[in-house]
Amino acid sequence: MFLTSRWFPLVFALLQTARYFGLIGYDYWAAAQNERRSDVAAFVRMDLARPMFEPYGFCGAWTSYSFGQSAALGTDYPAFMAAMLLQASISRKATCIDTLATPRGQILTSLFVLPIWFLVGLSARRIALRRWRRPVARPIARAILRLGWVLLPLGSLLLLMSVTSLFFSGAELSIRLAGLAFWMVYWGSLAAESLGVWPFEWVDRMTERLRQSGAPREARADGGR
Repeated sequence: MFLTSRWFPLVFALLQTARYFGLIGYDYWAAAQNERRSDVAAFVRMDLARPMFEPYGFCGAWTSYSFGQSAALGTDYPAFMAAMLLQASISRKATCIDTLATPRGQILTSLFVLPIWFLVGLSARRIALRRWRRPVARPIARAILRLGWVLLPLGSLLLLMSVTSLFFSGAELSIRLAGLAFWMVYWGSLAAESLGVWPFEWVDRMTERLRQSGAPREARADGGR
């Protein structure tokens, strides 16, 4: 099973990084095809010629995102948050996520996409190998984790909204909401596992029972042959 392979986290992260560049690249390709008057290559060169961490002065304004950018905002939300914090810390000015909708911001965000999805791949591999985390015992840590546990129902609600918006608002908003729902469920699941309230051990016990119950049947079948 490839999910349990040591190469799974890296391959998974590389695929997610390729998906991110594919979404962003689709926007530039669509702009070049649909807007004949605009020179996309010149716009990219002009933006990259400016300082990478230049303060952004249009936060708070109404912004309409393109399809790829909107989808990436949901599926790679932690990478955008990390890039935004880095931008604010270096420029020493308050910033917003609109800063990352430029070619410079998209390149900056791409630096965080691979390591974040690599960590997700490690978590998926660990769960596939049934290596559960030990429950946290410290009261302060458990109190903080309980706040993260609240993300589980919120993520489920966002997932329902994502399915609904697919019929009323289109795929752009639906993918963004589905991405945000994934991260909420992911963080909430990790918090629940650390609290010991998520039935990981129960799933492990049930799997072992099913495996043991199937063993005598296989033995009888072999004996019959």
